[in-house]
Formats: sequence, structure tokens, C-alpha cells
Amino acid sequence: MSHLRKFVRIASFNRRIPVDLLILLLTFFLLEWIYAMPSFVSGLIGVSHVKELMFDVVFLFIACIPCWWLHFRKFPKLPLKKRVALHLLTVGIFYLIWWVAYFIYNPVTGRPLMTGCQTMQNLWHNLIFYIQAFCILHIHHYFKQREEQMHRELALQQQVTDTEIAGLRAQIQPHFLFNTLNSISASVPAQQEFTRDLIGKLADIFRYALQATQEDCVPLWKELDFIRTYLRLEEERFGSRLRTVIHMDEELADVPVPSMLFQPLVENALKHGIEPAIDGGVISILLTRTGQKLRISVSNTGKVQCRETDQMFSTGGVGLRNIAARLQRLYNEPIEVRRSQDYLEFSFTIPIPVSVAGSIPSSLVSVQLAH
Repeated sequence: MSHLRKFVRIASFNRRIPVDLLILLLTFFLLEWIYAMPSFVSGLIGVSHVKELMFDVVFLFIACIPCWWLHFRKFPKLPLKKRVALHLLTVGIFYLIWWVAYFIYNPVTGRPLMTGCQTMQNLWHNLIFYIQAFCILHIHHYFKQREEQMHRELALQQQVTDTEIAGLRAQIQPHFLFNTLNSISASVPAQQEFTRDLIGKLADIFRYALQATQEDCVPLWKELDFIRTYLRLEEERFGSRLRTVIHMDEELADVPVPSMLFQPLVENALKHGIEPAIDGGVISILLTRTGQKLRISVSNTGKVQCRETDQMFSTGGVGLRNIAARLQRLYNEPIEVRRSQDYLEFSFTIPIPVSVAGSIPSSLVSVQLAH
């Protein structure tokens, strides 16, 4: 299988031609010759018959292109039942296009049009070709997705190992940091309670960051509390230049999410959107349910990055690249970017576990907090 895939990649001119279409063309060519081989060996097929076989390969290939597009480009993630139903539709499209091709081809070459009986005979013949061709395509995609899944799992295992090593390093003397912060807080006069509160919030952030290296997932409410604490400290730095809005569907509070998942997006909004803007701006965090998925959106006004989307992740900070890599490896989900003249939004979705999704009612109650 690997040798066949390597051959197809070479033949696809650096993938300018979809590999699937080359597989289809090769499949029809081989099938035509396999079925015609007994007649060819017996001397019953001449040059004109070979020419007809080649034209039939071309017509079958052309008829398959819209069917392939529907299955592997337009609706690539359909469940099995819907996939079978779509095949019942596309097999009709496939045969109709093939029949129209011969309806045009036969008069041009001086051949009579197909009779109703011939149309029915060719229907079963082409149905077998369709089933065989798409079985090969589905097998190809199955092994391709399996290989990609294995690569993601290996990358995720490596990331887990790296995280564990980082966690061990962070735990060398964690109490030293907290004891120092407590000493600083204790040395602050009672009249400066506000300063003590800021030191306490800073300790909470460090404590959560340390805990995040030890837990794969945390409840959404816990992650959101960390983000609120982080933003409150930043509000003291930016003053009135920073406004924050947090909107969450309340019943999503217990949905497990990877720890410190979208903090890099908030940090990116602060660094590249609020800080460079003279008048500051607004950071909005929207946490909602879309079907069986949790949708997380982080947006900002202020200064909007002018770079192209790809450049944001390739030449931007480490945080954006890390969150994109985590989403790809954990959920195979991309980050969507929307931008206007004064608005930039990063959003993505992660699946809600079945055990949690079943306990969430369809009518959601929303809570909005503004600072």
C-alpha cells in the first residue's frame, strides 16, 4: 500500500492533481482490462475495440468526478448511514453522466444510440464498476486517516512526555515561590489591602499554572476562573484602556477542557490588540454550545493585526502555534480567524463528552459578566 501511495504521489505532479482522481482513473483502466482480458487473449478484440475501451475509461472517469467531489470534498465526514444514502444518489448521477456522454459520442462516431435494453444491461455493468472504484477509494481514505491518527497519537504522546518533564522541573521548589509571595504579602502594611489582594491573585495564577502541568483536563468553570483572575490583574496594568466581557452558557460549566487551553488567545489579544492601541479596546470571551461541541471564541478590538492568517501562526508568538498544535493533536480541529478593520476573532470547537452532553438541556441559560 505504501509503494502504491508513493507511485501515485509522484504521478500527481506534486499533488497539483488530487490523488483520488488518479486512483479512480487507474482503477477504471485496470478493471476494463481485467474484464476484457479473456476476449483479448482469445483474439476477439481488435484495435477498434481497444479504442472503445479507452473511451469508456474516460467516460467512467468523468462520470465519477462529481460523485467523488460530493463524498470526499463536500461531505467528507458523513456518518455511515448518511454515506450509504448519498451513494444511492450519486450512483444515479454517475450513470446519468455516463449515458449522456455516450448519447453525444455515438452520433458523432456514426454509431446508433443505445436502446432501452442496452441501457439496462449497461446499468448493472457500470454499477459494479462504481462499487469497486469507490470501495478502493474508501479503503485508501481509511488507511490514510489511520496513518494520520497514528501520527497525531505519537505527537500527542511526545507532547505529554514534554509536559511531564516541564512539570517535574516546575516542581523542584514550588513552595519557595509561594512562601516568598506570602512573605511579601505579609510585609505589606494593612492600609494597602489592595496590594495584598493583587499579590494573592498573582499567587493564584502561579498555583493554577503549576497545577495545569499535572492535569490533562479541568472543568470549564475552573479554567474560566483562572482567565478572570488573569484579566483582573491585567486591568490593573491597563486601567480604563482595557474592558473585558465574558459570556458563557451556564450549563457548560462542567464540560472538561484541556488546562490553559485558550489563555494564549487572551494573551495574544492583550499584547497585539490592546497594548499598542492608544485608547485600548475590549476583549470578549464567548463560550457557547454548537450541537455536540463547545465553541470558544476570543476577540478583541483596538489594534487589529494586518498579517495574513497563515502568518499569524507561522511567524507569530509561540502561544498561537502551541494552541493550534494542541487542537490539531487532541481533536483534529482548526482555529478559525475572522477579521475586520477594528475587530479580530479567534474561535474553535471541541467535542462535549457524551456523559456531559446528555446532562445539558437544550434550552441554555446564559450569564454575562462585564468588567
